[in-house]
Amino acid sequence: MSKKDLEKIDKKLITDRYNSVVISIAKNKELYLVGGYLRDLILKKRSNDRDYLIKDDIEDFVGLLKKILGGSIVKFSKGGIIRLALRNNITLDFQSLDEDLKENLSKRDFTINALAWSNNKGLLDYFNCVYDVKRRIVRCISEDNIKEDPLRIIRAYRFAGHINGKIERKTRVMLKNYKFLLGKVAGERITSEIFNLLNLKDSYKYLKMA
Repeated sequence: MSKKDLEKIDKKLITDRYNSVVISIAKNKELYLVGGYLRDLILKKRSNDRDYLIKDDIEDFVGLLKKILGGSIVKFSKGGIIRLALRNNITLDFQSLDEDLKENLSKRDFTINALAWSNNKGLLDYFNCVYDVKRRIVRCISEDNIKEDPLRIIRAYRFAGHINGKIERKTRVMLKNYKFLLGKVAGERITSEIFNLLNLKDSYKYLKMA
């Protein structure tokens, strides 16, 4: 991305109502905005969900954030995520960063979801993510990531639909090779993911790709 484009992203994120409050509370703590919000920002798509990684006690942090923004706190056992659910379907998800940032991002499903941004460092791209986002390409970061959670096989097609893009050739082969692992995934998780796919525009086109 050009310097001008990066400056636009920084300005957008620094002035964002919710992000600016999170930054002000974090102060000098290591905090990153990660994932889909950044992807959608580059694609100029609206997103109500913001995901954060922070080196701090997230219960205390989200509790303080609630005093300022209001909303309801929801705790998820999987991944240790704590969500602040706000009005207008805005959600702020927080997860403790207990490892190196690059290591954390390397465990994510696809490159389009592995960007990070911080107030001090700007946009961080360890896996050529911006290239794939701008070209609307769904590319798996690691074969092991698919085997660890086979539901990502269905998610690949959903994300292709979400960005109106395509799945990279090697990733398509990988998805087909490990499709049998979906038999180990709970039925309700598969059903939920398929409904998410069906809610997309032109969903039939992406179902045919599977």
